[in-house]
Amino acid sequence: MEDLRSRDTVETQTPAHPGRRALVRGILFLLALAVLAAAAAFALSPTLRGRLLRPKTPTVPLQVSSTPEGADVYIDDELAGQTPVRAQVAPGPHRVRVVRRGYKPHHEEVDPATRSEVAYTLQRVQLAALIVECDPEGAVVFLDEERRGTAPIEIRGIEAGPHTLRVLKEPLFQPFTQHVELKDGETRHITVRLDSGLERLYLERIKANPGKLGNYTELLHVQIGDKEPAKAAATVAQAVETLQSEAVTPTELGQFYEEVRKLASGRAGALDPASREKFLAALASALDKLVQAAPSEYPRYTQLVAFLTQADRFEEVYKVCEKAAGGRGLVHYYVATVCLGHGEAANAIRLLERAVALQPTLYTARESLASAYHRADRYDDALRQYAEAEKALPADASSAAYYRGVIQAGIARVLVSKKDIAGAVAHYQRAIATKTSPAYVCQWRLQFAELLLEQGRKQEAAEQYNEIVRVADPDSKAYSIARVQLRRMGEK
Repeated sequence: MEDLRSRDTVETQTPAHPGRRALVRGILFLLALAVLAAAAAFALSPTLRGRLLRPKTPTVPLQVSSTPEGADVYIDDELAGQTPVRAQVAPGPHRVRVVRRGYKPHHEEVDPATRSEVAYTLQRVQLAALIVECDPEGAVVFLDEERRGTAPIEIRGIEAGPHTLRVLKEPLFQPFTQHVELKDGETRHITVRLDSGLERLYLERIKANPGKLGNYTELLHVQIGDKEPAKAAATVAQAVETLQSEAVTPTELGQFYEEVRKLASGRAGALDPASREKFLAALASALDKLVQAAPSEYPRYTQLVAFLTQADRFEEVYKVCEKAAGGRGLVHYYVATVCLGHGEAANAIRLLERAVALQPTLYTARESLASAYHRADRYDDALRQYAEAEKALPADASSAAYYRGVIQAGIARVLVSKKDIAGAVAHYQRAIATKTSPAYVCQWRLQFAELLLEQGRKQEAAEQYNEIVRVADPDSKAYSIARVQLRRMGEK
């Protein structure tokens, strides 16, 4: 055996384990990768090389203070802090601005080489105020991009100078922006009227489809709600051409007329004279077009008649009727019924007299003329027209029995006005004897019973009420009235 003592050197370390050698090699490999990545970044990044290689820029101190303290300090338009503030800046001149609400801003150029400390005494200014009202209310108010609340609002403590006012009520209204120059101590009052985004939407729809009445109706609704009567009047004028379209349904026409009624009644505010004239001229034009296109379809234009006559434009209505005289008085008759419905007996009489002149056998017009004469206290004229209407009744007409009853009841009412009670009773008896719908007969029985009660003929009145209860629809108004009267009279 070899003697270890005879060796020049002796191994004293434990031989390395194979796993440890692998770990050491892995760590060394990762360190090498990190060094290579850093070298690559250094080579590829000019900014990084510049930061590491360029010499460090020297800075100098600049101290800014103010009376009172707490003012914002801007150096070269960058906020450095609030006074008192100490900043490190590059050598050379710098723009220094000191700002505090309620005080006049101070700004100047400072070179720290000559003035490393600057102090300012700020001068108080009189703050301005801004009162903002808005239609519609509830819009959000911003001043210089700072939300201040909702209109109506009074904003106080505003520094004099230029400001930007912005008012928002999204999504239904367009934003409003205004630049305002306020003076020291000034209180400015601004009223904002926001334009509707819906208005723009419907204008675009009308442009894309000018023949659709519903778009005009919706636009009218928006403009009336926004209290824009002049715009609404212009929309009515623009919609006239679409009214005579066969594609317009009665429902669409009714909705349009409802908005027109709101405009005519002042819901959007008073129309100025020029806008009012434009509005009424548009209605007259629409009436003319509808009558010429389909004179017998009177439900499509009776609302226009009502608007125009109530606006004292009856002469224009009468001219339209005359242009349709080829219809032998039918248009005159249709329009007259509208006038009667609004209590305009004089206009109705003029139209109906013309109607029976154009067509003497038009018994419906004669019956209406008799009713109009009665309202005008022209009793004898009324009786003559009822008589002429009865003569003109065709015996074979399906409605002859109904109109015969209408005429007899009408004569009875005239005779009541003339104090001829016996004659009135006789004609009421003829009316209720006609073979027509029980609903109509019950109406005449109610009138008859009322006359009998006024004359103290309680038993006869009770007979009429009992007959109504026997034949009338229990849900009808005549049935309810008869039951109430019988209870008052003590009848079962």
